[in-house]
Amino acid sequence: MQVTVSHPTYGLITYEESAWTGKKTILFDGIPLVKIKKNIFQRPADPTVEGSSPLTVTVKGGYVGGVSLLVGDEVIPMTQKASAADVILGIIPSILFLIFIMGGAIGGAIAGMMGIGGVLLMKSRPNLKQKLLISLGASAVILAIGIPLLLIALSQL
Repeated sequence: MQVTVSHPTYGLITYEESAWTGKKTILFDGIPLVKIKKNIFQRPADPTVEGSSPLTVTVKGGYVGGVSLLVGDEVIPMTQKASAADVILGIIPSILFLIFIMGGAIGGAIAGMMGIGGVLLMKSRPNLKQKLLISLGASAVILAIGIPLLLIALSQL
């Protein structure tokens, strides 16, 4: 995920976070900030500007909950948090998977990964119609597989 925001004081701020590794990168006007701790970055003092001091930036939040940068006393929002519709539409297919296809520890783990992936997918789509179609499509596929499996299992009783 890469987000760029224009700020009146700091110029273009780019925040990038890898979905796979969680590696975060912050750029202020194309200048990368140095990572100090897990969520703390620092822009070195500008040697060409007399009296300039290092700038410390703290990252708060995450992709689903929304990301904000804390610069001194100022909060700069980078992404919005996931809406309730994103969460509900993202987890419906995983709940159906858990009910109709596979339960237990392995099924729970797979359903959990599907739920997280669904929420991330829903948050990345701006259009509600797309979100509904994706959720309904995934649910239909799961039901098309799960209901015959359930009927076969019930016929064995």
